[in-house]
Amino acid sequence: MSEIKQSLSQESGKSVLEAIKGLRCFEGDEVAFWDVYLKYISVLCKSPLAVHYVVQNAQWRAMHECYGDEGFSPRIDLAQNLAERALQNSFAFERLEKPLPGFSQPFSVVVKLDAAASGNQSILLVILDKANAQQFNDLIIRIQLVTDIPENYYRNKQIIPAVTVNPGERLLASVIDIATIVNSKDRFLLACMTLVNELAYRFDCSQVSIGWLKNGYIRTVAISNRENFERQSEIISDLEAVYEETFDQGTPLAWPPLSETYCVDRAHSAYCNNYNMCQIVSVPLSIQGSVMAILVLERKTSGLENGSLEATKVLVEQVSPWLEMLQHRNRWFGARSATALARTLDNLLSVEHSLVKIAVTALLVGMLYLFFGELEYTIEGSAALKTDSVGYLSAPFDGVISEVSVHEGDLVKKGDVLLKLDTKELVLRAAQSSADVTRYTRESEKSRAHEALADMKIAQSRVDEVQAELSRVQHHLGQAAIKAPFDGAVVEGDNKKLMGAPVSKGDMLLKIARIDAMYLTVKIHERDIGEFREHEKGRLSLLSRPNETFAITIDQIIPMAEVDQKDGNIFVVKADINDAAQAWWRPGMSGIARIDVGKRRVIWILSHRLIDFIRMQLWW
Repeated sequence: MSEIKQSLSQESGKSVLEAIKGLRCFEGDEVAFWDVYLKYISVLCKSPLAVHYVVQNAQWRAMHECYGDEGFSPRIDLAQNLAERALQNSFAFERLEKPLPGFSQPFSVVVKLDAAASGNQSILLVILDKANAQQFNDLIIRIQLVTDIPENYYRNKQIIPAVTVNPGERLLASVIDIATIVNSKDRFLLACMTLVNELAYRFDCSQVSIGWLKNGYIRTVAISNRENFERQSEIISDLEAVYEETFDQGTPLAWPPLSETYCVDRAHSAYCNNYNMCQIVSVPLSIQGSVMAILVLERKTSGLENGSLEATKVLVEQVSPWLEMLQHRNRWFGARSATALARTLDNLLSVEHSLVKIAVTALLVGMLYLFFGELEYTIEGSAALKTDSVGYLSAPFDGVISEVSVHEGDLVKKGDVLLKLDTKELVLRAAQSSADVTRYTRESEKSRAHEALADMKIAQSRVDEVQAELSRVQHHLGQAAIKAPFDGAVVEGDNKKLMGAPVSKGDMLLKIARIDAMYLTVKIHERDIGEFREHEKGRLSLLSRPNETFAITIDQIIPMAEVDQKDGNIFVVKADINDAAQAWWRPGMSGIARIDVGKRRVIWILSHRLIDFIRMQLWW
């Protein structure tokens, strides 16, 4: 058998399939049949082993085995759940835990066979490499195409009675055949034509068509048994209405309905009535959850058999990725545009290799612009709003704050009352001083009446003393309401902390900064400071409102460098803000300033940093 395997390994997969199909009429005994069959399967799917299992006494037993000719004999245990899934789904696979030589991603694949010698359930175990997903799927399909060989062999040898094939299995076999044929095509239109023709033939449909999404609409691509069709015809328009109805709902539709689920099927109903169709079924083709195409099957004499719709869904899932890839490859915009441009230039200019010349011309223009073109060179630095006009409001006398009218950040006008000190004690002292003035005045007048000159002068001195104290108290009462000295913003002073707080004379209570007198400081890295001069123009963008920009002008460059922890050596540049001051500006706000220092060559803008670095590293 090694000669058989060696000769078959040099043939294509199609040749091996034909050789396996010839086993339906195999004349040898059962052992020889399984030996040849398993060797063929091993060559077909490039598996190091092929094992035939049969259920006996509720246990899976290996009946026939085939291993590689090179003495490679891996022992693979059959998982019970893998075998059960294969019986339900016709095939199943799972990844092997232990590595195998020559396999990047080894997988155990179990395929259900149609019959065994005793008529019991039987399966086939092989090992496939899933490194190439497309090849992996193709090999599974190949194996499923020959799972009926043992049944045919036993039927011909009359070892087992004939078994009626389940219609569902026949549909599955048809789906696999169609998927294999369609996935072998390398042209989009050819693959679509193959799909609709095969469906029309195998499902006995009067017509099968497919429409593909283009510019938001589903357009007819292929119709069975028609190489050409008139896109503006009425039937194509009605057919595309069916596409759109299915596309909008994203679910398979049929007329007459196959279930009681409510759906909009007016276009399907109208199409059946207009063209005397017994049944029309549309199935969407989805790629990553998005409907890309619609497949429509039409029957004139009778409806589709049970399970046909499910089989069509399975087929659509199998062929959708391949069709989408072909459509994307064949309709790529760049390739079409390049080809059309090349043909146009060939026709107009009658020259050869126009695409190459266009590419060279574009490259030359780009190089010329790179070396001789100029762009505005912009230097960027971190900026902050500053102001030198700040008012410090302190306590005029010892007391307690009774009222605070502003918060930090509030805008105030000149003369606005910002806070008040408690005046109850001052009012009492003023009343007492007034009473003392009256009392000492009367004593002075009484002493004058008795001609007691000394007592009169003493009383008058006390009147002057109390009057002075009263004036001081009244002065403090006038200072109890602290007002804004100018228009500005409160930048320091928390009303929650100030309310009810005792203060001493001279304690700082509030700090007010003038907004209209603010200027800008910009930190410029020392590598860029030599590129611009004073009076350069620029733009400012603050972090609080990055969507707004303000014009600035460089006013002064401070010649002394400073050390910044982040940027290293920097120079501080003062700039005037040309635009009017905004109400939301606050001292200390930061942002980005971009200063235009004139036009520079494009190549210099792109390379001067690298050149400067190399010069600093390699200077001598």
